[in-house]
Amino acid sequence: MFFALTVVFFLTGCSEEKKAPLPEGVRGVLVESMQDVGDYYYLEVLENGAKIWIAVVPMNVKKGDSIYFTQFMEMKDFKSEALNKTFESVLFVSDAVTSISNQAQTGGEVTENFQHPQVMKESKEEIKIEKSAGGYTVEEINVKRSELNGKTVKVKGKVVKVNNGIMDKNWIHIQDGTGGTENFDLLVTSTAIVEKGDVIEAEGKVVVDRDFGAGYKYSVLIEDSKVTKAK
Repeated sequence: MFFALTVVFFLTGCSEEKKAPLPEGVRGVLVESMQDVGDYYYLEVLENGAKIWIAVVPMNVKKGDSIYFTQFMEMKDFKSEALNKTFESVLFVSDAVTSISNQAQTGGEVTENFQHPQVMKESKEEIKIEKSAGGYTVEEINVKRSELNGKTVKVKGKVVKVNNGIMDKNWIHIQDGTGGTENFDLLVTSTAIVEKGDVIEAEGKVVVDRDFGAGYKYSVLIEDSKVTKAK
């Protein structure tokens, strides 16, 4: 994709980059302001005269710069804990570049270790929740994910984060106190509405190495779960 874009803009010339029509599927925006929260930047940008917010991994960018991208995921009513701000809409972009006519100036490409903010795990909570009868702990599902892949399982845990209405699903992170520095957090997707702090039981299919794109990569999750609040 970037090679093709480079050829297009090289032929038109660097001085004409902003005037040339963008290739199909490419979005171009102009940076108005930036909020640096460490692992990524929130940028308020102009697109065709309208202000929108995007989030990118750290890159060399400043007010007045142009950014181009093709891959993104929209998050609605997204709350940034770092900024203590809720965005009505923000696009998390995984392939942002500052100049498509010069690949040496690109920035913000997803690296092997990059995780989207919603993918990054919460800190481990000091809790202890007994697993469901016939079910698994959060740690067991993480450790045994390969052998459980494709199977329907039950798991009980406390909701430590939830984001609703993304790709027509609610994304629920749970913990039950098991696991050490790793394997203590599990993602459950469902259409059920829950709140942070709820203790729930989820029953759904184990899926491993799921890549939704735009930096959403999971080694294991429980998909399309039936969720009930635990007593």
